[in-house]
Amino acid sequence: MRDAISWVGPRCAGVQSCVLGRVTASETARPLVRAAIFLEQQLEGGDGEVEPVRLSALTDEDGVFTVQDPPPGHYRIAIYKEARHAEVRGIVLGGQGTTLVPVSLAP
Repeated sequence: MRDAISWVGPRCAGVQSCVLGRVTASETARPLVRAAIFLEQQLEGGDGEVEPVRLSALTDEDGVFTVQDPPPGHYRIAIYKEARHAEVRGIVLGGQGTTLVPVSLAP
């Protein structure tokens, strides 16, 4: 299965900014279907009155997810699938182009 190729297609066509990711199992490289993706904007300082942007997505049958046109800023991204999880902070999103997020989750 490690030699398989998945075609992602034009999922980010026609948008200014896009997050495109693929979530796989680390031990088999198989796609993880219906993994939960959470993006939360990390606000700098502030008075606590502004709510951070929160976005979510699920992976499809190829383990792929997209988030189109996120508001500009620094984000925390968390990925969950059953007992597997990963988290990354400080991802800058919202600029022009596509941000690729390949994720391999260990059991």
